[in-house]
Amino acid sequence: MIRSGKEVRYKIGSDGYYERPTAFTYYLKNYRLRENLVIKALTREAMESMALWLAHSKLQMDQLSDKHNIPLPAKVKVQFEDEIREIKLPKR
Repeated sequence: MIRSGKEVRYKIGSDGYYERPTAFTYYLKNYRLRENLVIKALTREAMESMALWLAHSKLQMDQLSDKHNIPLPAKVKVQFEDEIREIKLPKR
């Protein structure tokens, strides 16, 4: 995972299995500070993987949220090239 640029964007690569929770944790920590926060995927597969993780990893997201005492956002933005997806997170 690479932190890049002026905007807070966390890039995830094609082998994003371990990077997904880490990128999401950074997203949570900065969520209240920035409006246009995006997790940027380096490949389409990484974007699909992150979107799938966001849609189906509620338990792990709840644990990360509780650990850092930060409420979960309603949605998370994931980007690959010019395509940006807003993934609605499962409710508690």
